Amino acid sequence: MTEKDGKFILTPEEHDEAVELCEQLAYAGGLSSEMMRQATRLELWEVLDIEHDTVLSKKSRLQELREVIYDIDDSSHDLGYLQYSLYHVVYWSQMLIYNREVTNAEIEALRAYCTYEDTSVYEELRNLNCCASLPDFVFIQRVHMYIDEIYAHILRHTYDSEK
Repeated sequence: MTEKDGKFILTPEEHDEAVELCEQLAYAGGLSSEMMRQATRLELWEVLDIEHDTVLSKKSRLQELREVIYDIDDSSHDLGYLQYSLYHVVYWSQMLIYNREVTNAEIEALRAYCTYEDTSVYEELRNLNCCASLPDFVFIQRVHMYIDEIYAHILRHTYDSEK
């Protein structure tokens, strides 16, 4: 990185790293565009472009999550359908909230969590369906709490089985 006339000139590798850092900062939120510009040494227009793309990505993921939840069929008690629905709820909520994909280990844990013996999974998914029409913030908060409960249950179950 060199400085010329008060501007920083980044190498292609440094620029790629700065863009990646800016994407992470924009997704996490809480920083102004100027703060991200200073942290990454990118031009302001680049930071604003990344912020815009991040907002569109979040809105798209939120829409996908809402559609998955709206599509949950109350009358279906098929285990495969239930596991499929639960996986997609978890997948899109993880993408929306944490900007990460679900791992194969998590998928297997979700399959084990979602069984015929535990009928509360059906009720929980139906309750989520009622929340899908709530304002974005409240909806995301409810989904986040739901996913945290699932992961806590999976961790308890894993920990108890290892004793």
